[in-house]
Amino acid sequence: MTWVFTPANALTVKRWAEKGSRDGERKLLWAPMMYGDNPNAMRNPGYNKLVRGAIEVITDFQGKTGDRVTIPNVRVVEGRGVHNDAILRGSGAPQALDSMDVYFENVAHQVLSGGKLSERRIALDFRRTVRRSLTDWYHRKVEESIILALWGLTSWYRGTNTTPQNYGPLRNFNNSGETHSMLNAIQAFDSDHIMYAGDATSDATLDSSDVMSAQLITKMETKAMEDLDIPLEPLMTEDGEECFGLVLSNKQLEDLSYDEDFVRRNTQVVPRDGNPLTKRAIGKYSNTYIIPYAKCLQPIVNVTRAIFFGANCLKFAKVDEMEFFEDFADDAKRRVALSVGGAWGVAPAYFNSSRRNCIAVDTWTRAAA
Repeated sequence: MTWVFTPANALTVKRWAEKGSRDGERKLLWAPMMYGDNPNAMRNPGYNKLVRGAIEVITDFQGKTGDRVTIPNVRVVEGRGVHNDAILRGSGAPQALDSMDVYFENVAHQVLSGGKLSERRIALDFRRTVRRSLTDWYHRKVEESIILALWGLTSWYRGTNTTPQNYGPLRNFNNSGETHSMLNAIQAFDSDHIMYAGDATSDATLDSSDVMSAQLITKMETKAMEDLDIPLEPLMTEDGEECFGLVLSNKQLEDLSYDEDFVRRNTQVVPRDGNPLTKRAIGKYSNTYIIPYAKCLQPIVNVTRAIFFGANCLKFAKVDEMEFFEDFADDAKRRVALSVGGAWGVAPAYFNSSRRNCIAVDTWTRAAA
């Protein structure tokens, strides 16, 4: 009998206080943008100086049972309030709360030795070398689950490479219909939170003139702050600077580098230990840090999706740390198996089923040379 756990089997809801501690996977592009309230939970305390980060990591669980995390989201308080000497009595209103669920999933991977004779023939220690490769697999699995949640695509163009181990930029997920990221449904961007370069109105209408540009970045900032019903909340550095991040592909950066306005106005970003956002940024235009990323997904051929994001655009529930375990691969005990496992969940921030704090930006990009 085969039984697979799904979100429909959820029984216990884990609730957490307004508190968290951030993840410490320093190899990830997203690591500098993760944050929490507890600096002691981090491997590099300097990262925690980002006042408002892009990914909030939740590890403050009440117990170890359950299969999802319910996160309370406080609505924005609005209203004129009272002025001068007017009394407050009778002028208040109850605070409305929204919430979102983040499911988490256990994941593991196993590698087998070649056998006793194989282990004796080579100069490499099986356990030591495989631990390194399994660690890389685990970090990549975490990273790609974040990509699936943030890019909002259930399938993507992978070019002419159809090798099962290389489906476009993602190695641990294929593009044949991934509908969930760690049990959380992949949420497509609604029309208010997606932009197309130039005069295009869809991916199909993008052409070679609709490329990444400085003007498009300016439009992103305008849309984020003025055109949305709920504006994006900016990131904030330790220096009190409000800013946004733009994760784009190297091909989109290639187009941007030919833009005269960008070249003329771009200022060089000087990385500082106290500013996590600049650790991966190569430049800045207006209030936006430019972050090239090799794993940006393509909705269709010649179209690449960039992500313009603000604070708290993702919620990351870290349940179990990465853990190695070893067992024999067969009853004869002639082959050793080394495995790695962990558990986490990731989902875009949303209120009332509407995505918040990031915008998808699709542009035309050239085909592979």
